[in-house]
Amino acid sequence: MSTAEKVAEGLFVELLGKRIERYREPLASGDQNKSILVYRKAMKAFQRLSLEDQIALTNFFKVVTIDTASIVLGGFGGISDLEGLNDQFFVTYGGESIEEEIQDAFLAKVEESGILG
Repeated sequence: MSTAEKVAEGLFVELLGKRIERYREPLASGDQNKSILVYRKAMKAFQRLSLEDQIALTNFFKVVTIDTASIVLGGFGGISDLEGLNDQFFVTYGGESIEEEIQDAFLAKVEESGILG
């Protein structure tokens, strides 16, 4: 496994596993009294949904997360245009340059997971 693939794996697990669950769990069953206003409003709406609709919305959150990560990683690799930023990014991990591979490695992990159906 290349360094870029290892980093992509770490991002995938954090963003689409742990992080999504950190949002889904409070929305489904969180204590509204302990939450900030934006969470209380979202909880109220989310809890009105059937379990099937909650799952569908959570899966949509995953698509938004994938798109957002892809844009950021593509910006690092020079694939996505970031307005007003014309210089090249240098992204390294363990001394190895990964900016040109990280977006492809992340999207390959997404595809391999079958998360998008």
